Amino acid sequence: MDALGEVVLDADILAESIDCETLRTLRQCIIQAIVDIEQAESYE
Repeated sequence: MDALGEVVLDADILAESIDCETLRTLRQCIIQAIVDIEQAESYE
């Protein structure tokens, strides 16, 4: 955390702590978010 209490992500720490399963999960979350945004935009 920085002085303002915000979480600061360090690339080295992330690289050490993220495994393939976590990356797959993140990928699926991102894909779903994109699908949700595209659907919401199509309703406008």
